[in-house]
Amino acid sequence: MSIQRKFIKSLVSVSLLSVTAWVQAATITVTIPPLAGMVAPILHQDDRLNILLDNGVSPHGFQLKPKDIKTLADSDLALLVGTPVDAWAQKVANKAAHQASMVDVPNLFVLQKRNHFAWVIEQAHEHHHKNYNYDGHLWLSYQNTTAFIEAVSKQLMQIHPEQAQYYQARTQHWLAQLSQAYQQVAKSLEPYQNSAFLVLHDGFQYFEQQFSLKGVGALRLNPEMAPSLKHILALRKRMSEQQVQCIFKEPQFPEKNIQMLVKNQSIRVGELDPMGSLWAQSQGYLNYDDYLLTMGKAFSECLGGQR
Repeated sequence: MSIQRKFIKSLVSVSLLSVTAWVQAATITVTIPPLAGMVAPILHQDDRLNILLDNGVSPHGFQLKPKDIKTLADSDLALLVGTPVDAWAQKVANKAAHQASMVDVPNLFVLQKRNHFAWVIEQAHEHHHKNYNYDGHLWLSYQNTTAFIEAVSKQLMQIHPEQAQYYQARTQHWLAQLSQAYQQVAKSLEPYQNSAFLVLHDGFQYFEQQFSLKGVGALRLNPEMAPSLKHILALRKRMSEQQVQCIFKEPQFPEKNIQMLVKNQSIRVGELDPMGSLWAQSQGYLNYDDYLLTMGKAFSECLGGQR
């Protein structure tokens, strides 16, 4: 065989491999960065992952842009939380080839909304969720996260059965890695289970419950509405009664009201981010094990007096 024919044969082989990889690749679009952090480690290297919510943007009140609508509609698989947090994507997501919502995972760990600044511990329960009378920040539950990862993995195997073994192996490895991170966070937060704290908005209830932390109130009852002076004064009283040691701000919201709350008080200010954008790499999200570890570190540093 001539060198020229060998070269042409090589080019054809490379082209065929490229076409095969392209055909097998899946385009996955998620609404918020934490969903990307859940599923990215199980994807094939040729799969494409899109995130609709930009870094540093709150999902509350977010509106899709024309390019977002096209991205969702063109996706092989659209992934949503499925609660009011990303309700802005639901209608368009129905146009994707396939979709999965965390809210539809069987045996979901669900907590009721807390509609008053003076929180009491609610019992978790299974819930059929279409009335939205529950806390929609489902991704902050480790239990919900692992169940969702398994559900997405099965759906990817159905979309691309030729990659089923690959997805299954990646999923098993990833769940083992997440379990290690969860155990590490649980151990690091044990000393602070009786340390009272406030958050800027009530977005962390699942994390609190999972690790037996003592959240006692939120500055914003509604994330889209600034607190009233009456509410701030009531919280200051609550802080004294509960011996609050830390209050957490968030990058998506202004700090003005936080400063009013801690004025003339020896209370530490930490920072949390339910989207993970504060800690994200250039890719726009943290893998969920790092998300868990970083969230745990933010709590332990503020509650432990390191901030």
